[in-house]
Amino acid sequence: MKSITAVGFGSIYKGDRAMARDAAVSDAMRNAVEEAVGVLVASETVVAEFELLSDRIYSRSAGYIRSYRVVSEGVDDEKGLYRVKIAAEVALGEIRDDLAAIGILLARKHMPRMMVVMEEDLGSGPSSPGSLNQAETTIMDAFTAKGFSFVDADTAKREASRIASLSGASGEKEAAALAARLGAEVIIVGKAVARPADRKVAGTNLRSVQATVTARALAADTGAVIASASESGAAVHLDPTAGGAEAVKKTSARLAAALMDRILARWSREVQTSQTVKLVFKGVDFRTLREIRTFLEREVRGVKAVHQRSYSGGVGVLDVDGETDAQGLADRLTAKEIDGITLEVTAFSSGSVELEAAKRGGPARRNP
Repeated sequence: MKSITAVGFGSIYKGDRAMARDAAVSDAMRNAVEEAVGVLVASETVVAEFELLSDRIYSRSAGYIRSYRVVSEGVDDEKGLYRVKIAAEVALGEIRDDLAAIGILLARKHMPRMMVVMEEDLGSGPSSPGSLNQAETTIMDAFTAKGFSFVDADTAKREASRIASLSGASGEKEAAALAARLGAEVIIVGKAVARPADRKVAGTNLRSVQATVTARALAADTGAVIASASESGAAVHLDPTAGGAEAVKKTSARLAAALMDRILARWSREVQTSQTVKLVFKGVDFRTLREIRTFLEREVRGVKAVHQRSYSGGVGVLDVDGETDAQGLADRLTAKEIDGITLEVTAFSSGSVELEAAKRGGPARRNP
C-alpha cells in the first residue's frame, strides 16, 4: 500500500457542482494511480505504453484505491472547474501484478524465462525424479497466468533430477548453473512437505494433512537470491497421500502469489534505480580496457560509475553501475569502434555480458 496525494478537476456543466465534484474525485483517483505506475516503471515506458496503460490500468483506477479522504476542494468560477485534492491509499501490489499481466514490467526486464524445481514429499517419500510434481505444476500455472514464460518443463525436470539436493548453498549453486545452461534467467527452488495428523477428525475417518512449502528465486547467472517465501496450509481427506497433494496445491498457490509479488517488487526497484552489470572483455590489452572504461563513463547515457575489478592474460572485468541494463550496454559497445577495435558479444545474461575484441574487418583479436 502506498499513500499518494493527487489533484483532480471536473467541469461544471449547467451549474451542476455535485456532478462536477464526482468527476473531480474520479480524476484525482486516476492521477493517483498514474503516479503509482510511475513508481513501478520508468517514465519513458509510461509514455511509450500510454494507450495500453489507459485501457488496462487507468480505466479501472478506482479498483486500486483502498481508501481516500478529501484534503481540500473548491470551485474555480473563472475556469468553470471543480477542484478536489485527495489523499489516497493505493494498492501498489495489485498494480504491479497487473503490469506484469500486460507484459510491461516483464518487457522492461527483457522477458526473463523461468524454471521451477521443487522437492516434494507427501508422506510416502519424495516424488519421483523426472516428472513434474504438484508444487511445481501449481507454481508454474500461477506465474504463467501472469505472463511469465518457462523453459521446457520436462527437459528441466529431467536435468534437475541429477542434482542430489537443492538445499544449502551448493545445491542452489548447481540449480542456478543448470538454469543458465537451459536458457533460463530465473530458477525457483524449494521444498514441499505434507504430513497427516496423528489423529482422525472427530467422529470421521478423515485425516487433516498439514503442508509446508518454502522456495527461493535465484538469478541464474549469479546465483543471487531475488526473493524467498514460505507458506503453510492444511487439507482434510480420507486418503493421507491425496490429502497431502491437496494441501500442497493450496499452499503452493499462496506461496506463488507471495513469491511473485516479491520478485516483481524487486524488479520494479531495479528498473527505477541503479543496477550493476558485469562486463568481461577478452582479447584486450590494458590500454584498450582503459579506453573502454572512459567510453562507458563519458558517452553511455545512464552510467553512473565504472569499477575495474581485474585484468589478467588479456581478460578485463568491469562492473558498471547505472540505469542502463545489460542489453543496453551490449548494444552500445558493439556499435562503437574503440581504440581501433570492435567488440563482439560471446555470452549474454540479464546481469552480465562477455565480449571479445576484433580488429575492424578482421577476426576476433587474440593476445599472443
